[in-house]
Amino acid sequence: MYSILAKIAEKQGRAAEAREWRRKEQESYAAYAGAGHEMRQYQPLIQAIVAACQGDAQARQQVEVFLPQMEASKDWQNLPSVTRRILAGERNADKLCAGIDRTDAYIVHAILAQLAGERPSPPGPLSRGTGEGETPTPTPSPLAGEGGRPTSPPLAGEGPGERSALAAILQQWAPVIRAVVAACRGNRDAAAQLQPLLGALAQRDDWRALSATLRRILNGERDPNTLLPGLDATDTFIVAAVLQTLGGPPGEAPS
Repeated sequence: MYSILAKIAEKQGRAAEAREWRRKEQESYAAYAGAGHEMRQYQPLIQAIVAACQGDAQARQQVEVFLPQMEASKDWQNLPSVTRRILAGERNADKLCAGIDRTDAYIVHAILAQLAGERPSPPGPLSRGTGEGETPTPTPSPLAGEGGRPTSPPLAGEGPGERSALAAILQQWAPVIRAVVAACRGNRDAAAQLQPLLGALAQRDDWRALSATLRRILNGERDPNTLLPGLDATDTFIVAAVLQTLGGPPGEAPS
């Protein structure tokens, strides 16, 4: 309701009133008992931004690659610009969250909390349709290595050997990303190798959207505005990496 009222006020040019409705929307959602469960899918994004702010060069590079993909998607109208302000050092929650929707505000508050030293409890499984604390069983694949989403990404800065969650996801999925890119560039062996993997992914609720999107890329689609909407954070990282690599020089692949 608050979101609808905010949109009405925005369309009528009443900016101050719209900001107030947005504030109520954010507070109402934050008080909702299920908000934390719904927002677990964004934990890799949150941890990557936190790591980048804490000086992790690899995380910063990955976030800088990912932000333009977010900006190109209609689903992320405000978070990319707010993220850039956080990366630049801004930490005032009231200013950062002014006028943004409940999802973006929740992510911003989570980032600021971790940067302030508040260590959250370990995140639950980064998947859709699983119960609280339930760990999905990954589907092994010769392309995907372990084949599943990280179910408990490391917190940024936990130790000198820890990778950011985003870097871990991209490393785990690098063989699949390379295979998709190779298939798009005419490698028939890579295309044939992908078919059983995509078929297996399509049978699982957690991976069905990713499988369908990768097939669309294999069929020639490249527009992030049509490919990214509806994907969760992990799927979006993977698809964005594929699109970024396809936009680079031939032979380029994620490290």
